[in-house]
Amino acid sequence: MDFTNFTNINARITAWGGIKQTAFNKKKYAAAEASWNLLSPQEIAMLDQQIPYGVEAFSFVATPTAILVYEAKTVRVIPIRDIMWIYGNVVKQTMNFIPTSKFHTLYLLARDGGTYSLGQITTGGFSKKAPLDEAVAQLQNLLFPYRKGIVYGYSDEIANYFQGNFAGAVQMVDAKSMEP
Repeated sequence: MDFTNFTNINARITAWGGIKQTAFNKKKYAAAEASWNLLSPQEIAMLDQQIPYGVEAFSFVATPTAILVYEAKTVRVIPIRDIMWIYGNVVKQTMNFIPTSKFHTLYLLARDGGTYSLGQITTGGFSKKAPLDEAVAQLQNLLFPYRKGIVYGYSDEIANYFQGNFAGAVQMVDAKSMEP
């Protein structure tokens, strides 16, 4: 992946720590390389222009064109048109029944059926911070004008709907996205 012609994408990747193939990330590296084929050269150029104005949280940058996700020394791109559902998950860690920390992870369900982590933040066990709520609200404010059908937030009902009838859920998201 060569981004030397795209200054904003290149600067963002450099700030994250760069891209490097190692023995531990071969599959993720190959998947990240393949993900860039989902965008046309015009969309990549548009994405490069939108990076400075995008929403940055956890280890991703969201723009009206796509979301860039940095993970394991790779950068995966997920086009907005392929996003179906964005939700968060909080895992509480305890020791002797006393909360020690909370792991806040933001997930994205894509058109291909894959669930992708957009990053994780750790807070203290008694922390009242809600970084997931802030990140989901920022994403919703950014993406809603461009794709109205994306589902935000988690509930068992939504999870069962996507698991039980994924093709129908994709059609529902696409139909709502086409509404004026």
